[in-house]
Amino acid sequence: MNENNMNIFDTRVSDQIGTICKITWATEFCEILVIGEEGMAVLTASDEIVATSALPSDITIVDQQRTPQGWRVLAYGDSVIRILSIPSGGSHDVILSGTVTEPHTACWNPCGNLLAVGSIGTELSVWNTNSGLMHWKRSIAWYIDEFLTPPTLSIKGWTPDGARIVTTAEYLAAITCNVWDADSGELLTSID
Repeated sequence: MNENNMNIFDTRVSDQIGTICKITWATEFCEILVIGEEGMAVLTASDEIVATSALPSDITIVDQQRTPQGWRVLAYGDSVIRILSIPSGGSHDVILSGTVTEPHTACWNPCGNLLAVGSIGTELSVWNTNSGLMHWKRSIAWYIDEFLTPPTLSIKGWTPDGARIVTTAEYLAAITCNVWDADSGELLTSID
């Protein structure tokens, strides 16, 4: 796409969703998710707008992923965590019920029916994306009395069969890689 076409693309999409903040490409589906300040848009690789959706005000987009059901976006605002779907015909929006600290990373399993959320701190939670109910929640114990800045737990991905979740926990110079059983939440491996 040359510079003139890119400017037309930017204007055409931003007129519908506001200033563009993030663009994500899903290779397998040949689709692009564009997140703006006021909404989201899905485009084909040939620049055709497939769907648009408004975003609720005062939310933070935590993560997004193209699942078999369509694009899913994890949003956080007003102490509510919700999964937004686009196009809306693929799945319905879901509010996650349960308490977690502020989410900072997320990843859907290969089927798109479970969502792993890493929070600021060392909390990992897994949710049913259809019901919004928490499947399980675990924390990693750090043997430090007080944090000046909290550690972060980041979701790195699911194994292709959806049986395991890989995370990293980071605090200052310490990094731990963890492998979790996706069904039970049992910590299977921890590598320092």
